[in-house]
Amino acid sequence: MTIGGVVYILINHGHSTLYTSFASNIVKRLYEHRNGAYKKALRLNMRLIN
Repeated sequence: MTIGGVVYILINHGHSTLYTSFASNIVKRLYEHRNGAYKKALRLNMRLIN
């Protein structure tokens, strides 16, 4: 059984915080980060570089 996905790294505008995670659908996950899909997710706590 093969499970696919990617490890990704995001950085905030101040370049002071790195966020790493894993996603099986990177396009969907980045959309969720940018649009605050989860109320306690990274997007609400820090501004991401677009």
